[in-house]
Amino acid sequence: MQLRENVVSTHTINVLYPPNPPFIHGYRYTERSYIPSGTMQKISCTSSGGNPLATLTWYKNDKKINSIIKTTDKSVTAKITIVTNVTDNKARYRCEAANSAIDIPLFEDITMIHHVPPGYVTIRKDPVELKPNEQATLTCDSGSSLYNTTKAGLHGGTVSTIELKLNITEQLNGIVYTCQATNEALRRSAHDTITLQVLYKPVFDKDNEQTVTGVEGEPLIVSLKTDGSPQNIAYTWTKDGLPIIQSSTGSGVERIFSDGPVLNITRLSRHDTGTYTCEAINSQCSSVIQINITVNYAATIVATSESVIVNPNEAAILSCTADGHPLSDDAITWKRDDFPDFDARTSVMYHKKGTSYLRITHVTRNDLGNFQCTVNNGVGNVTTKDVMLIVKHKPEIDEHPALLTFASDAGDTGKVICKSQAHGGITRYSWARSGWPIAANTTGKYYTTFRQIDALTSESVL
Repeated sequence: MQLRENVVSTHTINVLYPPNPPFIHGYRYTERSYIPSGTMQKISCTSSGGNPLATLTWYKNDKKINSIIKTTDKSVTAKITIVTNVTDNKARYRCEAANSAIDIPLFEDITMIHHVPPGYVTIRKDPVELKPNEQATLTCDSGSSLYNTTKAGLHGGTVSTIELKLNITEQLNGIVYTCQATNEALRRSAHDTITLQVLYKPVFDKDNEQTVTGVEGEPLIVSLKTDGSPQNIAYTWTKDGLPIIQSSTGSGVERIFSDGPVLNITRLSRHDTGTYTCEAINSQCSSVIQINITVNYAATIVATSESVIVNPNEAAILSCTADGHPLSDDAITWKRDDFPDFDARTSVMYHKKGTSYLRITHVTRNDLGNFQCTVNNGVGNVTTKDVMLIVKHKPEIDEHPALLTFASDAGDTGKVICKSQAHGGITRYSWARSGWPIAANTTGKYYTTFRQIDALTSESVL
């Protein structure tokens, strides 16, 4: 028996086979090519072949992350988009390809090198309180950043530390130190500053005048400059150990008072001359400065020699004592207008206590009279006083014509004046008429009176 029909049947055989290993593209790192923080990275993973096509999965440090899948007839691609941050530095990104033909997924991974600028910079000081003549250390720490070289930091970065040794002086107070940390690859940096506060006792400025001069009757203000840390400084002023009242506690009428570093004398007196002490105190200690105040006042004549009596041909010495400040040798001068040979016959000696001596040689009767002492120290008015020189001689009657002739009417009282000049003592007068002595003050007809006009001159009136 012969069969003439053909029976046809089909069966599809599905052969499972693994995909090609995945490969990552879109990321490449070199020493000159880096990923700065905050930039967007698009990285893709592609696997071709395989039956069925591979299923692609992305992981970051073994944690699954979402991706966008694009499939063609022969391949599949998974793309991830990353905005980089510090956690991406040295993070391991892995792409796995799997299908039903394999039990263990195929994979490729990359380790991302991510550049991070210094996160922070802080400065520490040791010791906390800075004082002169001590050594201090400033320590600067920078936050995690790639390319720092000191010790490990967060997210695969490193932390840098640098120290600065300082010998502390008063001049460092208020100085600002800045520490800057820079990521050279990113050309980005961070910094911190510290202002030093050096604690030290008050210091008086070298430019303060320690010798001050004023004029009597005028005001005087002494203002001192000080520096100290802390700047909360208290001041006290004293003179000869006695405190000077402060303006904050005074009544407002004080002639002398202080206000912090300022000494105020509203009206100077010569008795204000002396040494004043100012003490400045803060929490660290105290300092003291002494101010010498000199008060200039007008020179005055306080004493002269009394009428000096000498014999003819002797030397006479006149004296004139003055008080004032300043009082130099040439502050006291002598003169006499009617003494033509003054320079030739006189000499001046000066005593440090303010006395000037005028010496006159070979005195004669004609030298009798007043010599003028003048005092002038450039402050206030000029002072003068006459000093009398008396040369011993017998009384000399003044024979001026007006004293030689007298007249009166009959029956009236007539007066006759006899005037003379003589040195020292009381001059005795006697009267006579036609050679006969007159008994005055014994009868009612004649009587006399006596008057001493000056040191040399006297008169008797009959």
